[in-house]
Amino acid sequence: MDIRKREGSSPIAIKLLFAGFLLVFSGMILVAISAFTNASSGASAGGIIMIGPIPIIFGTDGGAIWPLAILVLILMLSFFVMTLILPRYLSRKSQNEDI
Repeated sequence: MDIRKREGSSPIAIKLLFAGFLLVFSGMILVAISAFTNASSGASAGGIIMIGPIPIIFGTDGGAIWPLAILVLILMLSFFVMTLILPRYLSRKSQNEDI
């Protein structure tokens, strides 16, 4: 077994980190654009607090809650993939590389 294969970050970790930064940055840009374009319209707000896989959704009206509910479903599915499926895939991949 080559020690150099175990050092550093895996390529998927770097890709996930980059994807996270990209999502946060694009969200900030979208919020800034919507603030400038919809200055005179009525505002609605909402938010999500994720405590592990359990979501807490809050909002001012139903128009703000439905998009958040869809986002919660996406987050819960990604949490499921990251905690259950991805470690099994990576362990199989590392076992195949050791052979």
